Amino acid sequence: MTAPSLPDRYRGWSISPPEICPFWTATGPDYDASYEGPEDGWVDNGQKVEARTYKDLLAEIEDFIAATPPLETGAVGTERSGVDPNPADKEPT
Repeated sequence: MTAPSLPDRYRGWSISPPEICPFWTATGPDYDASYEGPEDGWVDNGQKVEARTYKDLLAEIEDFIAATPPLETGAVGTERSGVDPNPADKEPT
């Protein structure tokens, strides 16, 4: 009898089991990474979490979502900072 497989997605996050690393990992739906050259190496927008167990990973995802403001409308491609990428387009308040 084989163990039931666990879902590889949760609330839009991609989940990877501990096959290479000794822990579970998840990346968010807006995760982005790029190689910035030999001085800076790989950089990302921080939308990732790790945990020792699957259950703990789901809790980490929930905590990340709760602590991160949603993207502003029209902010496609920006980090989840909640900062308007085009403030000059807005009327002064």
